[in-house]
Amino acid sequence: MQMVIKFLPNVILAVLAILTILGGRPYFFASELTALYGTDLTSIDDLSIALLQHRGMMVSVIGFLLIPSIFSKEFGKIAIPMVIFSKLAFVVKLFPFIQEVGSVYFDIVAIILLAIAYGMKYFIKTTR
Repeated sequence: MQMVIKFLPNVILAVLAILTILGGRPYFFASELTALYGTDLTSIDDLSIALLQHRGMMVSVIGFLLIPSIFSKEFGKIAIPMVIFSKLAFVVKLFPFIQEVGSVYFDIVAIILLAIAYGMKYFIKTTR
């Protein structure tokens, strides 16, 4: 059980880091916006597309914040709550459109998993 408590938070952080970093694909491939946000690109202007692409890059930056959290407890104490806050802001803003923006579901699950990982990493003591 001690091994699970020790390694599970880092596994959660690693998986979420990879998946969140991949959320930046729209920055390089605008066509990914349709799949990620459920939006028809022909119905929005170029500025809106550019803003959504920029958001994609910011999502990747958030994912990259999780990587050092795996190796540094001090970094994770600050970074994990920042990532939770960022994802929570996205969920709160887009919750009314949850049927249209499927990526909100990922963020809801990610918030729960990040909270579990944070609790296990910082509040549950292991003997080793």
